[in-house]
Amino acid sequence: MSSRPRTAFVLSGGASLGALQVGMLRALYERGITADLLVGTSVGALNAAFVASRSQTPATARALARVWRGVERGDAFPLSLRAVAGGLAGRRDQPISQAVELGAERIYVLSTREPSCPQVNPPRTALDAAICGISLLMGSRLESDVGRYGREAELIVLPAPNAIQVQPTDFDHSSELTATAYSAARDALAGADTFRETPLAAGSAQRLAAVG
Repeated sequence: MSSRPRTAFVLSGGASLGALQVGMLRALYERGITADLLVGTSVGALNAAFVASRSQTPATARALARVWRGVERGDAFPLSLRAVAGGLAGRRDQPISQAVELGAERIYVLSTREPSCPQVNPPRTALDAAICGISLLMGSRLESDVGRYGREAELIVLPAPNAIQVQPTDFDHSSELTATAYSAARDALAGADTFRETPLAAGSAQRLAAVG
């Protein structure tokens, strides 16, 4: 009987869209899927730090959701545009590569954007445009890592629905983002036949989509 593969959750950056990861975490925990490693970038690192300090259970995901409901834009972006954009642009984190280097064999990717769904609504402010651009850059880097490291570990990319095009600086829709991500991840996990206690074929990457 094969042992459980060393599992990592990789949580990308994305400012307010980090609320999506809360729903994904709840869906994973409800299926009994937990992480041996938690690797995050930016807001993903904050989410990872929260769950790392507690039991990996649905109750922890619900507690994180309550934290997100109380977050406002001023809490996340108290600095000037130059400071925020400069600080984020200076990051060189590549969380999938870090997970691989730490020995992960199965990696669940909790991204904050769907590469197949380009942004339709234009940013409203200079800060929106700066954060949006940085989020796109981080998303592109994540996609590159999926292609590269899919040869070294089993990668499972969860859906990141954002049908109403919430901007990364808009913290008024955290509950909605969490709920839709939870439903999408729950349905995708339930509909996938690849989730078992033995890895997929070596060098595989699975991008899940919501069922229905």
